[in-house]
Amino acid sequence: MHLDEELKRLRKERGITQEYLANKLYVSVQTINRWENGKCLPDAINLLHIAQFYKISLDELMKNEVPKAMIENKKENRFKKYLISYIDRN
Repeated sequence: MHLDEELKRLRKERGITQEYLANKLYVSVQTINRWENGKCLPDAINLLHIAQFYKISLDELMKNEVPKAMIENKKENRFKKYLISYIDRN
């Protein structure tokens, strides 16, 4: 489950609206909607506030996002190293 799905699941599981959550986190309803639809991600401060609101650890909240991001970052770094070595050779 990705972060957007987890955010939606947590909110619905507790029976609260996007508006209620937005008020508690001091963000707009549109922001909650964007997070839950994967259009953008909460910043670090908001991730902490979300975890505190749901009384879960940040690890629990991010359980499937961190490994995925690390894998993508490793692939990107390998590609960058390849490009740099290719440019240096030419």
